[in-house]
Amino acid sequence: MEYTLFLDTNALLSLGENAFKEKFIIAQKTLEEIENIKVSNSKDGEVKYKARQISRLLDKHDGEYDVVLYSPKIKEIIDSYFLSETPDNIILASAYYYNSNVSEVLVCSDDLNCKFISRNIFGLPTKGVSDINLVKNLDEYLGYKELTLSDEEMSYFYCHTNENIYDCILNEYLIIKKSDGEVVDYRKWDGFEYKAVCEKTVRSTIFGDKIRPKDSYQACAIDSIFSNTMTAITGHAGSGKSLISLISMMSLIENGEYDRVIIMFNPNKAKGAADMGFYCGNATEKALQNSIGSMLTTKFGDRFAVEM
Repeated sequence: MEYTLFLDTNALLSLGENAFKEKFIIAQKTLEEIENIKVSNSKDGEVKYKARQISRLLDKHDGEYDVVLYSPKIKEIIDSYFLSETPDNIILASAYYYNSNVSEVLVCSDDLNCKFISRNIFGLPTKGVSDINLVKNLDEYLGYKELTLSDEEMSYFYCHTNENIYDCILNEYLIIKKSDGEVVDYRKWDGFEYKAVCEKTVRSTIFGDKIRPKDSYQACAIDSIFSNTMTAITGHAGSGKSLISLISMMSLIENGEYDRVIIMFNPNKAKGAADMGFYCGNATEKALQNSIGSMLTTKFGDRFAVEM
């Protein structure tokens, strides 16, 4: 059975831009709540930011969603179930009205009370944000896409590098493989074309060495560090995350691109880690006796180099 998603305020804020991947319905009360959140003194900055973003997206995608206007019929529904006229009840009564008079809906909310009332009082099919297919089908963003192309597909790609035929977002990388799994190229979508990524050799005087990427993932990581304001690198132990980051940062400092490195780390112990008690010294000395100090000492050679 086909349902149309009916999003409450909580779900709309959680989904953000992903909500607009298909048609959805909201209540007029949700628009009012979003406006109130934007100017509220009791809401934290993150929620207010989400509300501002949603307002812009609603304006951008005008006509791609339906709004159920508040009317005497909505109030009649609330009264018929002996409910008070709260924002949640108005939103759910709007969903009930749309479900009964227009087309069947699937209510989406992460609010426990809202889900309970939707299911057990209004009898509407209801799911949480993490349960709907819209969210399940979203690909996890990795910063790159891996493609295995046939000779014909590869030929077409290289003849149309100025077309975003693989729907990459800005600065997302493509790792291109042959049918046998061999990596033959890696490119980056810069908004105009799939630009070739060079295997940059990174040099650092402090490390007394130079480094070349060992594979396509390291090549993309190094290119991202040198060309983007912020890069997040993940990977298993020993994959070169810390070494690549530190050498790249020191190279940028030595070349005058930056004047310092600020390293942030979580001082809390990992679950199951042994605690040796209190550490002496100032904040820097304490940090160097922690896991971050061990990592930096290993990469730079000794503790004296780190403290400098």
